[in-house]
Amino acid sequence: SLTEQLLAILEETEREATFFVVGETANRYPDLVRKIANQGHEVASHTYSHPSLPELTPEKIHQELTESKDILESVTGNTIRGFRAPTFQIDDRVYRILTESEYEYSSSVLPNVPVPGFYSNKFDFTRPTSSETSTGSLTEYPIPTSPFVPFPISCACTRLLGRRYTLTRFR
Repeated sequence: SLTEQLLAILEETEREATFFVVGETANRYPDLVRKIANQGHEVASHTYSHPSLPELTPEKIHQELTESKDILESVTGNTIRGFRAPTFQIDDRVYRILTESEYEYSSSVLPNVPVPGFYSNKFDFTRPTSSETSTGSLTEYPIPTSPFVPFPISCACTRLLGRRYTLTRFR
């Protein structure tokens, strides 16, 4: 699997990474998620079922965030501190609910040209930025992008550009 290949590269290069995992994936593949954590990598939340959060009610957003956090903590035995929004769609309501749900950081801002309907750059952070809400604060860490092609190094680009893109950028 691509995840196994990435884990091998990280081990070979003695690097650690953050894996943003969908809660349903952790339910389906708990051994793989546990392996990621046991190899010293951070496991962070990518929601429970991967919906577009700005389209949801606050209650449903809260449910997505807490269910994901609960299953990931159960599988890994670690506190889940980080979050990445599906398709990098995030708004002020999501930030507020993230702080309510005790997430410490988000990595949901793509500091590039937006792709309408898929990637947004409503918040154009290019450096780590503190985001203050009525319920607390968290830090937003912008998405790492390739210096050659202005796309994130992520699963979406793997689907669009192939495994070679991700593995090459990752190396």
